[in-house]
Order: sequence, then structure tokens, then C-alpha cells
Amino acid sequence: EPGGPASLSVKASNLLVAEPLKRDGGKTLTNLVRFCNGRQLVFPEVSMHMALPPEGRKKRPFLDRLLEGDEYTKKDGYMLASDTYYGPVSAGAQAILRAIAAKGTAFKRTLVCAFTPPVVRRGEGLSAEFDLFAAFYSRLKEKDSRRVKKFEADYSRKRRKHGLAGDGLGPWIDILGPWLKIVVTLDGVVPKIQRELIVSPDISMQNLHHQVLCPAIGWTNNYHCYAFRRIYGNVFYARNKQIKREEICRITSRAIDEAVKMMHEECWIGPKTSTALDAMFQPLYIGGALANDKKMSLGDLFTPDEQGETNLQYVHDFGDWWSHTICVSKYVGPAPDDASVAHLVSGQGGCPPEDTGGIDKYCLKMGQLMGKLNINQNDAAVSDGSARFCTAQPSSERWWDLLNTEVRAKLNGPALSSPLDFDLRATRSRIDTALRRPTQKVGHESDKLTNRNWNTGLASESHAGGVPLRGRKDPTSSCAVCGVTVALKTCSKCNSIAFCSREHQVQNWPEHKAECKRIRKEMKEDHR
Repeated sequence: EPGGPASLSVKASNLLVAEPLKRDGGKTLTNLVRFCNGRQLVFPEVSMHMALPPEGRKKRPFLDRLLEGDEYTKKDGYMLASDTYYGPVSAGAQAILRAIAAKGTAFKRTLVCAFTPPVVRRGEGLSAEFDLFAAFYSRLKEKDSRRVKKFEADYSRKRRKHGLAGDGLGPWIDILGPWLKIVVTLDGVVPKIQRELIVSPDISMQNLHHQVLCPAIGWTNNYHCYAFRRIYGNVFYARNKQIKREEICRITSRAIDEAVKMMHEECWIGPKTSTALDAMFQPLYIGGALANDKKMSLGDLFTPDEQGETNLQYVHDFGDWWSHTICVSKYVGPAPDDASVAHLVSGQGGCPPEDTGGIDKYCLKMGQLMGKLNINQNDAAVSDGSARFCTAQPSSERWWDLLNTEVRAKLNGPALSSPLDFDLRATRSRIDTALRRPTQKVGHESDKLTNRNWNTGLASESHAGGVPLRGRKDPTSSCAVCGVTVALKTCSKCNSIAFCSREHQVQNWPEHKAECKRIRKEMKEDHR
């Protein structure tokens, strides 16, 4: 039509037979694009249901219990584990999911996958689907375990090259300085949710997650799976009038190739054992094995590029898939007097509530609470613009129901403040408390799934119950001056006391000097 768009670029699979566009200020075109976008929603959600053997006394990851399904009998009972996945899916995992998906769900918004071991099935059961997924995970675990072993060996050689212990966490402070600056940004969320901190390079990746990132961002500690990996920096270059378009395209293309290569070569780093419910989604994209985050420090991963930075991807909750970008660089400025192992410099934006359903569901619920979306709308895709303005006010019961169930009832939900607010003082206090708290044992995430019924096979998440903490029986488990429990260094002479920094060791030396001499004297007598 004269005055209309010259062309419209769409995927061939989304071509629809429609009436000619009308000249109505672009409203018809807007609705058409919105409708076509809705047609692209091909299982962005994967709902998985597994029948698992009972946990027993020994904590075991969900998927390892799945592979051991043939080792238990009907009288042992089983538990039905159900969760929904909103993250990316690898090519191999997508083929497996399509094969085991329930009939008639392949082109709906949610792909439903359910399978049980043969011993618990009724009638025909779902043993074929179980065998297929178990074989896929077993093969993936075997392949990725070899990659992880080589990955950890490479970092051991890197530590030995710098004169550090190859089989443990080395004192990177002597090489990189006392502090590294990290800027953590939650991907895909506007307005920005970001934290800027200074952290000791000797902190392990496990302690970085549990005792720094979780309290700094607002996530619940020891509740969901998590993982780190190195990624390429910014692949897009700013436009420069002096550089030709062809040169910009060539540079950007090369950067993209390097980014893709790094993503294929890098291994994910995380807990070796995790009993969190979302661990069932690890094979869909993360892989079959993780490098041990307990034996790898932030300094190990810091390999600065041309801009002096290292970029990491940090994923919290394999189900909701909260992906963060961590930019790591050297920090040369003055540190606050009360800084020990980590200190929060600044931040903005409140943390999303746990178990919200990923970015789409979070943005939908925040839009409903802010009066921008239909309060009764259950789907983020809107077919037309009429439902967008049917909102509820804070004076309505429906609005308060949504706030109480989707924000306040969550483990990390604020009780009396807005979920979009950020409190710098309160966040610093949480970090200081976490750094001085006894370290938590990994593999106890499932302790928060306290409502189990072995007769019905159902399990539900509960906010009650706690996670066992490691006590402070050993004086080397915390700093003798400030009580910090991470990134510790023992006295090199007696190995009977620990400190979080050189300054605290010097400060405590007058008090520890006599005890250190006594211990060394006893050690010499024992050797005789």
C-alpha cells in the first residue's frame, strides 16, 4: 500500500495469510508482529517429572539417584521430583527432550517430560523414556568428566608456573595484590540489577558464591545449584568514523568466533555434589560434570585481556536460570578500614524473588504489581493491546494476593519493602555476617525439601528447616582477629592459627608470639 512499509522480514515458519496492512498509525503492524512473536514460543519451558529412589542417609545428587534406579525395589518407595526449566537447551539435549516428551506437547509452550525407572512403573510405564535419558546423561557425564579432569590439570600447572601450590588454593595476593574488583550484573533485566565489590583473589569460588554473591545480590544460600565459567568479553566494537564498515565487521566477526570457541572449550565450575532439586536440569546445557569450585579460587580464573579484565558467567538456579555477567579487574584504590575479604562498594536494583519462573515470569509479575499489565494475565505473551490496561490497584485484594504469594512468601522476599529497592547498608551487613558464619556443608540443599511422603511419592518445597553448619572446633577455621571464615591463611611457623589478611596477622602477632614459640618447641620435641 502506498505509504506503508516496503518490506517485512519474518521467518518462513511464521508467515501467515493476512489482510493487507491498513494505514492506522502502525497499530495493525504492531499487533501482527506481537502475534508472530507469540508463535515463536516453542517450549520455552521444559517441565520434568522424575520418580527417584529415596535419599537415604548418604546425600546423593538427583541424577545419580536416577542412574541407581535399578538398585532399589518397590518396597523402598520412591519420590516424585517435579520442576520447570526456563534456560537454554543444547542441541543434544533438545533431541532427547523431543524424543521423551509426552504426546502432543512438542509445539506447546511447555514441553512435558516424565519418566520413571522400570521397577516403579505401572503397566507399560515410562521405562523407555527413562532408559533413553539415563543413557544420555551417563554418556554426557563420562565425556565431560574427562574434560573437567584436563581443565583442572591445566589450572594446577598454571599455579605451579607462578610458584604456587598446584593441588590447592594458592596465595594470589602476593602476585595480583590484595584486591580484585568485580562488577556483577544480572543479564536481561531492565532496570539494571548490579553490584560492585572488591574481593580477595584467594577466595574460593565456592565461598565466593555462598558468602559473598548470595548475600550481596540477595539470593538464598545453599538452596539452588550454581555454576561459573569464563566467557569472552564484549564482542561488539563502538563505531568509529575513521574505521571503515568492512573493518568493523571483520573485527566483530573474529571476536564472535573467539567467543564461541571459548564457550566450547571452557568448563563450568561448581559444586561436585549438589542435592538441589534443579540439579536435574544440569545435562540440558551445563553438562555432565563440573570442575570443583572448592579447589579453584578467583585468582585462578583471572586472566586479563587487552582491557585488563576477565569476564565470567555466573548462573544461579538451573531451573529459573538467573544468568549474571561478572567483570573482574585489578583494584588499585584504597580499601575501607573495615574491609576483610570482601566489601560491597555500590549497587542498584532489588534481587528477584526465588522460584519466580525466570526473567519472563519475573518481568510479568513486576509489571502486574506496578499496574502496567493485566493482573489476571498468566502468560507474558499478549495477543492484543486490550488486556494490557486491565490492571488492579494496590487497594484490591487480588493485588495483595499477588504480592504476598509471589514476593513476600519467597525465601528471599522482602517483607516490608519494595522488591525493586536496594539497601546498601543492609546488604553490607549481610555480607559481613556471611563472611563470619561457619561454612556450610555442600550437598545439603535438599534439606529444604522437608515435606516428604514416601507413601504417595510426593515432595514439596518448604521454607522450614535449616542446613547444618560446620562448627568452629578448629582455630584455623576462622580469622583470629575478625572471625572471617573464608580465604584464610595459617601461620607459616606453627599452623595453629589463621588470619584473613597480612594486616590482621601483624596485628595479632604480639598476642600469638608466645603461643607460636611454645607450639614450635613441642613440635621439635615430638620429631626427636
